[in-house]
Parts: sequence; C-alpha cells; structure tokens
Amino acid sequence: MARKWIVPFLIVVLFLGAVSNGLLYIRLTNIVRDDEILIARLRADLVSANERITSLMETTDNLTGNVSGLSGSVGNLQTGVQSLTGNVSAISGLVGTLQQDLKIFSSDLAADFTNAAEKVKPAVVVINVRTVTAVLPGRTVTQTSSGSGWIINGDGLIVTNNHVIADATSIEITLADGRTFPSLAVQTDATSDLAVVKINARNLPSLKTGDSDKLQVGQPVAAVGNAVGRGLNMTGGWVSRVNNSIVFSDGRSFSGLIGTDAAINPGNSGGPLINTSGEVVGITNAKLVRAGVEGIGYAISINNALKIINNLIARF
Repeated sequence: MARKWIVPFLIVVLFLGAVSNGLLYIRLTNIVRDDEILIARLRADLVSANERITSLMETTDNLTGNVSGLSGSVGNLQTGVQSLTGNVSAISGLVGTLQQDLKIFSSDLAADFTNAAEKVKPAVVVINVRTVTAVLPGRTVTQTSSGSGWIINGDGLIVTNNHVIADATSIEITLADGRTFPSLAVQTDATSDLAVVKINARNLPSLKTGDSDKLQVGQPVAAVGNAVGRGLNMTGGWVSRVNNSIVFSDGRSFSGLIGTDAAINPGNSGGPLINTSGEVVGITNAKLVRAGVEGIGYAISINNALKIINNLIARF
C-alpha cells in the first residue's frame, strides 16, 4: 500500500518544484529586466555627465582665452595710462603758459577803471575847510582850502589827511550826490597825517579796503579826489614803488608809502588810491614837487593806516 502512494507523491513534489522554479525564474527575469533598465538609465546619466564635463572644459578653455585677452587689455590700458600721464604733463605745461599769458593779458586790461569808478565815486567826498588866523590884535584873516576824503562807514565816518583839516575853524563835507553836511566831530593823528571826520548822516555808500601788502611795482592804480578844487575826478597810473620813505621840507618823515605816477594835484589829499577792483589800497597824501621832477606821488598804504583809523573811530 505504501508503495502505491509514493509515485503520486513524487509526481506532486516534482510538479510543485517545477511551479516553484517557474515562479522563481519569472521573478529573476523581472529583476534582471529592472536592473537592465537601471543600467540603461545610469549609462544615459553617464553620457549626459560626460557631455557636461566636455562643455565645462570648453567653457574653461574659453575663459582661459578671455583671461589672456583681458591681460592683454590690461597691458594696453597701462600703456594708455602712461601715455595719458604724459599728455597731462604736457597739458599742465600748456596751462602754465596760458596762465602766464592771461596774467599779461589781465595786466593790459587792468588799466580799465570803468567799473571801479562807478563803485568808488559815490563814496568819495569833497572837504571844504575854513581857517581863521589872527594876524594882528583884533584883526583876523579867513582862508579857505579844499581836499578830499572817503566814507569808510555808512554812518557818516569819513577818512582824510590830517593836514587837510588842521587848524580848521569849520569843515563842510559835500557828498557825491550834492548834499552838504557840517562836521560834528573830528579825530586826528598828526604823526601819521590821518584824520576821521564825523557827519550827521546814515546809510551812506562806503568803500572796501584792499590789501596793500600785495601791491607790486607795475600794477595799475588810480587816485580819486577833488583835484584843484574842481570836483571829483580820477587820474590813473601805476605803482612805481612800494614801502617807500620820504622826508618833507618841514622835517616830517613818513615810511611805508606807496609811490605812484598817477597825477596828484592840490585837492587830492585825503582821497583814496584804488585798485581795479575799486578797493582802497592807499590814502593820497603828497606829491614830490621839485624842478625837473614829474609824476612822483605818494599814498599812505591802507594796511599801515587801518590800525590808526580804527583807533580814531573808537574815540567818537
């Protein structure tokens, strides 16, 4: 009996083994197929990566070429900068020459005082002085004289020479607009030949002062004043000397004077000596009068005068 079941049992076992092997084969086939797909994808990725590496290498080669080109451009730029530096140096030389030419040209134009005259004349005044002198007991002589001055402060302060108003019995100031004022007070300094006259007026045009230390021989200047008692006029000339000293016949001596060939006439004393900007650089105070001498006048430099003028103003 037992042998009767052995054959069927073996057949079943073999059948089940065949089925199991078939299933295993199918499973292995699927795995192999999946692996082949994965391998194909990996190969595609490798190809793509290789293409990218190739492209990157090409880009690197191009970049290397560009860097070489840039180095060449930098070299060219350096050469250009050197050339430009040379051109700048050449231009600097031309500018220096041009500045020198302009200086000469400016000196030629500087003699035109048109604008300066318009600025200055409204602030220049005529000073008429009356002096009464006793010649005998009970007898006096009245003398009149005139000079010039300029308004330094719009509240009625006028600068002039001391010798213009010395010993005056009365002082009358005539402005450029024709108005006339008597002096209210006077402060003087005989040693420096400077004086300040105060009148009762406000909001008057005044003059600016320049820097007389910057004056050089050959610079144009002009004297504005009441020359020979004929009203305000202007005469022009040049700075002929700076820091000059003179001794007058009466023993008075002055130093730090500006010498000029601008015509200085009686009545100019106390008036301003101006530059082409209309600034006061000096105060006209003397003319050398001697046989055979022409065109030598003097003015007190404004830098020397201002300290004394300010001290005189402080006394009012």
